[in-house]
Amino acid sequence: MVSIRYPQGDPARDRSLLPRRLFAATALGVGAAVAVTPSAAAKAPWRSTELSMMVAESLTELVGIVSPVDGQAAYLDSYFPIAAYSASARAIGELGGGVFVWRADVPRDQHNGGSVISPTVPGAGDPAVLADYLSGAGETHAGFNGCWVRDLDGALNPTWFGARVDADLDNSASLAALVSAAVASGGRDILFPRGTLQYSQSPNFGYSHMRMIGSGPSNSVLKYTGADKALIIDASEFGPSFIYGLTLADLTVEGNSNAQSLVYCEQAAHMRITDVALREADSATGVALELRGAVACRVENVVCSINEQPMVSRPSKGILLGRLIARPEHFQCSTNTFVDVIIEAATDIGIHLQASDQAMFFGGTSEANLGGKGVVIDDVCRYNSFIGMGCEANALGDFINSGTSTQFINCYSSTSIEMLPSARHAVIEGGMYHRIDIAAGAKFTAARRLAYGYWSADGAGFFDDGNYTSVEGLMDMRAAESPGDPSPWGGNYVSQLGAPTVVAPTSSPHTVTNTSGGTLTVTVAGGTVDSIELARDGAATVVGGGSSGLPGEGTFALAPTDALKITYSATPSVLTIEGQA
Repeated sequence: MVSIRYPQGDPARDRSLLPRRLFAATALGVGAAVAVTPSAAAKAPWRSTELSMMVAESLTELVGIVSPVDGQAAYLDSYFPIAAYSASARAIGELGGGVFVWRADVPRDQHNGGSVISPTVPGAGDPAVLADYLSGAGETHAGFNGCWVRDLDGALNPTWFGARVDADLDNSASLAALVSAAVASGGRDILFPRGTLQYSQSPNFGYSHMRMIGSGPSNSVLKYTGADKALIIDASEFGPSFIYGLTLADLTVEGNSNAQSLVYCEQAAHMRITDVALREADSATGVALELRGAVACRVENVVCSINEQPMVSRPSKGILLGRLIARPEHFQCSTNTFVDVIIEAATDIGIHLQASDQAMFFGGTSEANLGGKGVVIDDVCRYNSFIGMGCEANALGDFINSGTSTQFINCYSSTSIEMLPSARHAVIEGGMYHRIDIAAGAKFTAARRLAYGYWSADGAGFFDDGNYTSVEGLMDMRAAESPGDPSPWGGNYVSQLGAPTVVAPTSSPHTVTNTSGGTLTVTVAGGTVDSIELARDGAATVVGGGSSGLPGEGTFALAPTDALKITYSATPSVLTIEGQA
């Protein structure tokens, strides 16, 4: 028994200090009497009363305490007998111990094996039956009351549920029990311990306001040994509602050559992922950070880099932003923010915007990816921005854009930035680049006040085969321009205005639909036109011909997706041109 002098003040705060004060007491064993005095720094008035507390070396001794009284406190030295722990776990003190209080009114069916302990569930302190013990299997006094309740003052720790760090064993059952207890507690705070925690199956951490925090990426490592998702945050399991406000921070998630996703998140909003390192996944299909249908989330200082943490099996993709798997027709990622992410490992694409709107990347880089692609933006993506991001040494392209209204502001690229044929309304403003390629079919690209040819002259240049490219104030850094480079040094121009197309209608009515992505000008002349209807947003309006009293000839400007229906009895001539006539 330990005698402890309690400081005056808030009891909840005072109890949180007990494990530190009991450290010396536990070394003396059960039954030792110790007077613990305050440190000089505490400077708190002390009561003269004493608290009687038992010390239990493991759960076996805790549940063996005979006839505890309501409010009786006991200090648990370690969850299992000390011999069950690795030397490093003993050295850092991650043993699952803590203060418990006997609560005579707590039903024994609330036993969870970590924060609520029924003394009549068999297997306490036995690693061989941990999974059954955590589930309460074999309870001999169902319907009775009286449990040891852990004296909580904050986050739950997986070692409290029998997890053992720095050990070659599967802690999946402990993690599952941890999540269940965190959700039931209402606090939903989890503190991952120092050391490496190995497991083969991730529980679903997808609950609103769940907070999962480690002791730093170099200290807390979650080591996944399975062949699927290493850390799951998936709200779709519970229906269409999103989860909100989840936090993942200050740890490393490590997979293996079979892992498909290191951090997998579906249907989350206002989530924060901060100071997380990711390493080891399937090199053909694995993804380090996979976000699906994520909305208004913030990802900061996330690293998947062979320079920071060497890898045997690099993931195929570093970051993937995609649609929901459960409801792909409804949701793609939207309005997410990425700050200083570092991807230097992928065997395919460093950062892949597969289905993303309004993502913003500030700083960071995606470089030296073995698959040769730094950042890829697919054609369904809209209004994504990259500000001050640097990408280099990706052999097949640093930035490869097929999306709509993608902006690159003060970025840099040492290989190439490319606007592919489906790219629309891209902006490349400021920054420095080696080579800029605008492919045939790309439209309305704006390149302004930037430098190119910044590294070697080999392969450098500004190459424009697109339509309606506007150029302002480009600076060629090379001593001599490359042969065949069409861009004027420092020049301003608008490239490749569309050529008129003459259409010969074959039957009435003839409909022209604007699929250009910009303005389409349509001229109707000759013939006998009975009516001309302009359809916009589902509504049709007569704009010419026949009994309308409006001319049966003329020039009409169509916005994107507008359609012009021409009904005639004698065939007119129809001419179209992209842009203004």
